[in-house]
Amino acid sequence: MSREEIDAIIARLKYPYDLIVKLLYGCGLRLFECMNLRVNDLNFDTGILSVHDGKGKKDRTVPLPEKIIPELKDHLESVINLHQEDLKSGYAGAFLPNRIEKKY
Repeated sequence: MSREEIDAIIARLKYPYDLIVKLLYGCGLRLFECMNLRVNDLNFDTGILSVHDGKGKKDRTVPLPEKIIPELKDHLESVINLHQEDLKSGYAGAFLPNRIEKKY
């Protein structure tokens, strides 16, 4: 696909899917690698993304495109704010159905 085709696809996507595709394309990630990313994998100071257990169960580092760093920071800030609101509302734990609770 050309850069123009990728840009056209991203332009039609809504948040957060546009950010996911930007990560996939901009960092050369596989879908599973993107799904397994954690906040600690992002290093905004160095512009490096750490990918763990990629193809062949290997770890690697890839550069973070400068264009998406502000979007990633905004996303993380919104998720942190949402988490804080959940904590204030008393939603600190995870819901477990009765059968799972009894088992564990």
